[in-house]
Amino acid sequence: MTIKEAKLFPFSLKLKTPFRNSNFTINTREGFILKLEDEIGNVSFGECSPLSGFSKETLNEAEEELSSFIKNIKSIEPSYNFDFVNTSVAFCFEQALFGLQFQSDVNFKNNFVQTKKIKTNAVVGLVEINDAIELISKKIAIGFDTFKLKVGRDNPYDDFLLIKKVRELFGYDITLRLDANRKWNSDEAIEYLSNLQEFDIQYIEEPCDSVCGSLKTFENINIPIALDESLTDYDTALNFIETCGIKHFVIKPMMIGFNSTLKLIKEANELGKYVIISSAFESSVGKSGLVFLASQTNHNFAHGLDTISFFEKDLVDDFYKSENSFIEFDVNNYPPKFNFHQ
Repeated sequence: MTIKEAKLFPFSLKLKTPFRNSNFTINTREGFILKLEDEIGNVSFGECSPLSGFSKETLNEAEEELSSFIKNIKSIEPSYNFDFVNTSVAFCFEQALFGLQFQSDVNFKNNFVQTKKIKTNAVVGLVEINDAIELISKKIAIGFDTFKLKVGRDNPYDDFLLIKKVRELFGYDITLRLDANRKWNSDEAIEYLSNLQEFDIQYIEEPCDSVCGSLKTFENINIPIALDESLTDYDTALNFIETCGIKHFVIKPMMIGFNSTLKLIKEANELGKYVIISSAFESSVGKSGLVFLASQTNHNFAHGLDTISFFEKDLVDDFYKSENSFIEFDVNNYPPKFNFHQ
């Protein structure tokens, strides 16, 4: 396979309402779509959209590396061994290259899980309690039963009141997971989370402002801890998966890379640990790559793939819309054929 053509297109997507966590607010998502075409006319796409507050690189830095790379791409033998500086660039190119290989090499598909029913969770930002209850109610009505609640309000008692209210109204048939986005120190986390143990929390992501604090919290409360922001690169994530007692690892592939995420999934699968794929508010182009990655995990925990509905409009129709909170993946339909909106 050789690359016949490579093109780069900028995009900007506005959220219907700002999405807020304990550290920052997202209003729009900007990035680039890479289109690759091989010598026999197969076309595939990748997305590069670093997320401010999570990604190490800026959008300008990612654009510069990606633009420089595609200028010389026709003279490069396609592989996954490029030493990209920026993980969003690695994700973008590797996603697009995987798509081409799936179309041009039938045997390549046999290396991966062929079909999977992927469970997804709904996410609730730092909104008022009544707004959170309304959103949860609407999501339950269309089949969702796993909810990630952003916590870390200025008054921790407000977090407690929300979770208590959710359990009172909806019972214990729904699954709750929390995300503090590193809001607390370990003493605060242990104190606050000890008050939530009665509410059957599946896990809490990144409770503390340091990974040492989260590990200390892990040892002192009965709520499982998940790592997310602490997984700053492939080597760090691999080390935690291999060596620490934590079992849940929330991976944003835009921050790690497409191929590196696949490697982490394989390692976690072998060790009986769980990689949860989490969207960084990608468009449906980037989301399609996340769905593929989620399909390769060997557990049934919900993945964080329900973010497309936050946008006013998308670049393309969402090929992987969830039905009753599930996404059906079939390797024979990957990658999707996208028709971009004008």
